[in-house]
Amino acid sequence: MTYTTPTWNEPVELKLQCGLTRSFKEACDALYFLEEEWPVRHGAAYQRARRWCGMALETDKAADIARKTFIEAARKAGLLDESALPETGNDRPMKPHA
Repeated sequence: MTYTTPTWNEPVELKLQCGLTRSFKEACDALYFLEEEWPVRHGAAYQRARRWCGMALETDKAADIARKTFIEAARKAGLLDESALPETGNDRPMKPHA
């Protein structure tokens, strides 16, 4: 089986518990972090991110979904650097209508 390492168009920035910031540009690095360094390894968002980042290694068609699920898992874990996300686009959480 051949693995690909598709690069994401925009990196995902995390604020680690030690205070450092770490940038992720591809599913391979995100998957390693999820499996080896993630602070809380349970929950639906975490499991989805692991599954999609793993699938992105097999097909570049899963790369965009892998990035989105990694962002959501990071948001749920309190690690996402929201200020590093683009002002527009679908990386930001949905805001309720007034």
